[in-house]
Amino acid sequence: MKKMIMLLVIAVLMVGTTSVYGEGFGVKAGVNMASMSDFDNSKSLLGFAFGGYYSFSLSENVEIQPEVLFSQKGVKFEETIGVFDLTESFNLTYLEIPILFKYNFSGETLKPYVFAGPYIGLKLSAKYKREVNGVEAPDEDLDGVKGMDFGATFGAGFAYGSISLDVRYSLGLAKVAEDGDTKNSSLSVMVGYGF
Repeated sequence: MKKMIMLLVIAVLMVGTTSVYGEGFGVKAGVNMASMSDFDNSKSLLGFAFGGYYSFSLSENVEIQPEVLFSQKGVKFEETIGVFDLTESFNLTYLEIPILFKYNFSGETLKPYVFAGPYIGLKLSAKYKREVNGVEAPDEDLDGVKGMDFGATFGAGFAYGSISLDVRYSLGLAKVAEDGDTKNSSLSVMVGYGF
């Protein structure tokens, strides 16, 4: 895992020294519809994602775009037992660092693009939440959740001037918990603004 992080850092530094076509900063925010594998009868958990990016142009159409995002993931369960409506969720919050390889298509006003790349996520918190008939119980810390996640992100979007909109899917490749094979995944819609 340490080797993977070092390779990502070296790749970003190398790209920063080889960019000849331009570079730029930006911010983005959006929503995650997150889920976790190996859970029957689960539902997507709605969460937020926001942060910033720094893009390096390698050519007229190709960029590498490292991002740093605050990202909420997890899974939700809903069940009715007699007169009780029970909602439970595992809420995981990560500092996520995707390194995206982006291809920009030509366009007059709207400029479409596609992207893909690896990500690592550093766990910031892991909570178990429960609600019975609309009444929330106090949050509990989730034990046994690993401190790091990694996987692949891919998606597409378009830019209109300084504003962008993209849809991305993040597929977790690491086991989230110390026990079992549970992995994260999320479908996100994000709006960005470039400076």
